[in-house]
Amino acid sequence: MDLHLVQWGVIPGEPEANLGLARDLLDRTRPEKGSLILLPEMFPCGFHYPGLAAAASRAAEIIGWMADAARLFRSCLTGSLPAAVSGGIANTMVFLDEKGNVSGAYDKIHLFPPAGEEDFFVPGDHTVVLSREDMNVGLAICFDLRFPEMGRRLADQGARLMAVSAYWPLERLGHFSDLVKVRAMENQFFVAGCNSCGKDAKGVAIGGGSMVAGPSGEIRGVLGREEGVLSVTVEPLEVERTRERFPVLSRRRKDLFPWPGS
Repeated sequence: MDLHLVQWGVIPGEPEANLGLARDLLDRTRPEKGSLILLPEMFPCGFHYPGLAAAASRAAEIIGWMADAARLFRSCLTGSLPAAVSGGIANTMVFLDEKGNVSGAYDKIHLFPPAGEEDFFVPGDHTVVLSREDMNVGLAICFDLRFPEMGRRLADQGARLMAVSAYWPLERLGHFSDLVKVRAMENQFFVAGCNSCGKDAKGVAIGGGSMVAGPSGEIRGVLGREEGVLSVTVEPLEVERTRERFPVLSRRRKDLFPWPGS
């Protein structure tokens, strides 16, 4: 499977501009048929809270844009956007297949307190793994990376790739890199983390550094702080080979250390 992580400076509150930037990067990259395209967290608008309700009201339109891109490049596409749900607005990661159909959607479970997300979003209450012939994909959003139990739940549910849509600040970019590698290493699967760059609505620098880690925790590719597309080819069977060669997950002592949801 070819992964394409699309990184740009998401412009706060400007959906048309962001969709244009994303499309331009994809046009230049020309993803191969059957690829997986990953976009940053809140890619249409960033965390521009004054315009959040308006952006959420356009979720169907944004998903339509995603569907058009998926069909054009004959590739799966995923990224997070604000969407109306029962009780308010969720930070929702939508996954579309190669035909532009919505295969699944995940609402961010772990809301980030320092950014005030708990005041504006309704948290999700379940994990999502998309069953695919090429590679099962588990969905996660930014702050979710800090919770090992979520990565393990996705692995237990059959994920071979954890796709992370992120908006991670520069000052903690080292944490992002470490967590992508550790989540991959401890679950022996691939982790792809697509971040934004530039600055947020408050002028805080967003770190870029989108990256892919392999099932032994090794870095397969990483971007710098500027916009661009990280393209990495991964082999689904490598997950099984890694687990056979270095059997960690099969030696878990669930009788002594029961894992939540296992």
